[in-house]
Amino acid sequence: MADASRKKPRLQGKLVKHAAPSQFKYSNLQTTVRIQHKTPYISAIKRVDTMMKALKGRQPKKSYITVLGMGATIEKTMNIGVHFQAQGCRVEVFTKSVEVLDEFLDQDDSDDESVLRKRSVSCVELRVYKPFDLQ
Repeated sequence: MADASRKKPRLQGKLVKHAAPSQFKYSNLQTTVRIQHKTPYISAIKRVDTMMKALKGRQPKKSYITVLGMGATIEKTMNIGVHFQAQGCRVEVFTKSVEVLDEFLDQDDSDDESVLRKRSVSCVELRVYKPFDLQ
């Protein structure tokens, strides 16, 4: 019963979900893969594999590829980690919570008033290290 009192009431209007805020770093562009619900499994594996081969040619500060998945994509992200672990790569798993914003647009008024509400979403971060035969 205590959980029911902690729930926030549902707001009326159209729900617009916004992506989690992230700081852009150019160095992360070539070592980070974000998994979405529409990302095909095989395409994600090929993308990570291509990035792993690119790590062999250059000597970056990082010796791993980061794979990020939030909410409903946690299962797909973990399956990608299991795939690379079966290939002999070392995989580290980190879990965290990310604050995201939901926007409720009021459809009744012509004023573009909206209400923002924070919520916490589970996130998983995988670090896939190069296998020994690629080093």
